[in-house]
Amino acid sequence: GLPPMWNFYQPFVLEPRQLLVMLMLWNLAMGLFNLLPIFPMDGGRILRALLAIRYDYLTATTFAVHTGKALAVVGILLSIFYLQSPLSIFLFAFIIVGGEMEFRQVRIVEAYAGLCVGDVTRPADAETVFPLPRQTPILQASWPLEFYAPLFEAQEDETYPVFAGNEFVGVVKTEAFAENLLYAQSRRKALKRMNRPTVLRW
Repeated sequence: GLPPMWNFYQPFVLEPRQLLVMLMLWNLAMGLFNLLPIFPMDGGRILRALLAIRYDYLTATTFAVHTGKALAVVGILLSIFYLQSPLSIFLFAFIIVGGEMEFRQVRIVEAYAGLCVGDVTRPADAETVFPLPRQTPILQASWPLEFYAPLFEAQEDETYPVFAGNEFVGVVKTEAFAENLLYAQSRRKALKRMNRPTVLRW
């Protein structure tokens, strides 16, 4: 038969009204569970949205994810020693993995948000760049950096010419990509501070 803790769950022997009440209680329980501040559930996203009012998006996501992991670990411990529910253990473990995967994606997007290839391009003499080796791609300065950053990071000593339309503007050197990216990010942060609206305090 069913374990003692599952004896109440026998939908085929319930009256229609009892079954309706049970479904309503399950939906209420799931709704409340979904509001727990465990990222990436809705409660965790609400926490991130509240934090993003004061902090930048990446910082808010980091705090929400770490808070969610801590609460999910507590949930796993409760599932092991109190609920004795393998399904709950799997659920909380899946939540931890899902939160970490989304956090990594947010970190990548935020690292390159608003940046283009031209932001990590440095001036160069065309005579030292051309003619190009065979199969060397030519990049446009306006292209989003997030699509090409993995290529730059995966190679150690490559040079890519960069054009603005038909005009040669410089090169991206993969060996200096990390340094140029850091400079571009610091410049982006400075511009955000300058453009941030001033709040008058009386």
